[in-house]
Amino acid sequence: MNNRVAWAIACPVLLAAHIAAAQTPPPSVGLEGDASPTPARKMTVLLGALVGFGPQYEGSDDYEPAFGPVASVRWAEGYAASLGPSTMRTYQLRADVLPSRSWHFGPLLQRRQGRKGVDDNRVDDLENIDAAWEAGLHFGYHLGIDPSNPASTIGINIQAAADVSNTSNGWLAQPGLEYTTKWSQIFFNARLFSTYASKNYMQEYFGIGASNVRDSGLDFYNADAGFKDVGLRLAADYQFSESWSAGVGLQYIRLIGDAEDSPVTKQGSADQWFGALSMSYRF
Repeated sequence: MNNRVAWAIACPVLLAAHIAAAQTPPPSVGLEGDASPTPARKMTVLLGALVGFGPQYEGSDDYEPAFGPVASVRWAEGYAASLGPSTMRTYQLRADVLPSRSWHFGPLLQRRQGRKGVDDNRVDDLENIDAAWEAGLHFGYHLGIDPSNPASTIGINIQAAADVSNTSNGWLAQPGLEYTTKWSQIFFNARLFSTYASKNYMQEYFGIGASNVRDSGLDFYNADAGFKDVGLRLAADYQFSESWSAGVGLQYIRLIGDAEDSPVTKQGSADQWFGALSMSYRF
């Protein structure tokens, strides 16, 4: 196993439980949207850390441990900023800038981990992929479904980002459906999502060009634009005191289409698992 830090791809499941914990009252779960219909009454700040596991790269069947911080600040109804892993397999900084309990919108900036020094010898012989910076927007709507439990909501959201670091020169868009609820001191979130990727992104991460055929022995492969995955994230957060909470999360992603058929994935697996445990403190 290599020694690289794998926050960006390995821990997208737990930001859910702890970024939202910076709210007042206690959180919903989900980086992809704040599902709580109740506004914060004062500024709240959350700091936390998580440990977990995930594939070394998209399509890998080799796993490695991961760790990283999470943070959030919320200063008014609808206004917040958060930092942590996302379901786009990136480490993401995002902001919410709509003064609304139900609508969510804002910019995002994220770092996508590269591919180099991996365990699979043939994939490792491919040209290295540098880490990428991507910028974009997120947008979503949440609807309360249980008047007796304000934390129970369903929502629809989308996030999209484009490479701004000249790594792939591609872009992605990820729509999702989300459900959040609360039982006593436990907040639960489920998000079903799928990711569409441009041709440039697909060719960079799943294509095999002529030089890579020579170096790796893998077959030439031209990856086209399309939906590259479907996924399900489950996360739960237990707030065991006014300030402290602990979370657990699991995420499954199935690569589909040209991503599944790529020789990169054939060397590994189209089934991608992520898991994490976390702890956070809010004040």
